[in-house]
Amino acid sequence: GSCGSCVYFAAAAVVETAWARKGHKLTVLSPQQINDCARGNLGCKGGSFVPTFEYIKAHGLTSMGNYPYLAK
Repeated sequence: GSCGSCVYFAAAAVVETAWARKGHKLTVLSPQQINDCARGNLGCKGGSFVPTFEYIKAHGLTSMGNYPYLAK
């Protein structure tokens, strides 16, 4: 689609992988939450890893099932 959210998908995948490597069940996390909530990013106009990971560190990240991807 037209939503430039590749950074959010990549960041969610990094956290998913780190979580699974710690021995937890693999959980697909929500890039939409980052798109909607991480300040310092531009939503569907793109973002960067620094504000994305700062947001995740401060607020956590829920599953894609709880916060589905809408591409907007």
